[in-house]
Amino acid sequence: MIFIKLDSRLLTDGPFSMDWKATARVCREVGAVKEDMVVSHGSHNFGLHVIQEYGATPEGFVKAKETTLKLSMYVLSSLIAAGVPAVAFPPSAFMFADNGEIKQILVDPLREALGRFVPLVHGDAIVDSTTGYTFFSSGEILGELAKYIKPRKVLVATDLGPQAKFEPNTAINDSNFRDLSGKLGIEGRRLEGWGRLSADCGCEVRVFDGRKEGGLAEALEAKAGLAINIEDPDSLN
Repeated sequence: MIFIKLDSRLLTDGPFSMDWKATARVCREVGAVKEDMVVSHGSHNFGLHVIQEYGATPEGFVKAKETTLKLSMYVLSSLIAAGVPAVAFPPSAFMFADNGEIKQILVDPLREALGRFVPLVHGDAIVDSTTGYTFFSSGEILGELAKYIKPRKVLVATDLGPQAKFEPNTAINDSNFRDLSGKLGIEGRRLEGWGRLSADCGCEVRVFDGRKEGGLAEALEAKAGLAINIEDPDSLN
């Protein structure tokens, strides 16, 4: 079983605007995967964009939920059109937070769906008993799910541009993260997030250029991408 993370920057071309061509193509590539999987997508140009405007207010929560669900329905429809038996699992419907940390997860429905369907999760605003709500990225959602559903690998389709500087199958681990992180042409915050996802999931996170046709298949076969294996999260600091 694998996790597939679709970067929202790959699916969108601006605030509240879909890149339909890229979305359809990457969803077709997901449809070619013959393995149980959970698919996730980010919410950068939808839900997070709203939160940046409204902040941690009740209105911000409502609007973030609205826009995030719109994006997820767009992705869900594209997956189904590509022949993927995708079913939406909004994290706020089965997760609960307190003071910025996930405290409860009702994971059984999602676990039971695996094998028959493809659960689709996303970055989401989740009710928080202390702060009202907290926004968790799609990577953080997958990291929490991995405590209950262990993937053998996580594939991250992103918009790595020409500024990214690494050879295919460049490997990052605990011992070389600090040395390589400043030399790859990748935003440090994103690279650290992928490292934490590897540590949380206890497996390799393979980051590849999702703009390239056939990139998902190559990454699944370990023929392309940046291979991240982090065991100790402290090595990221």
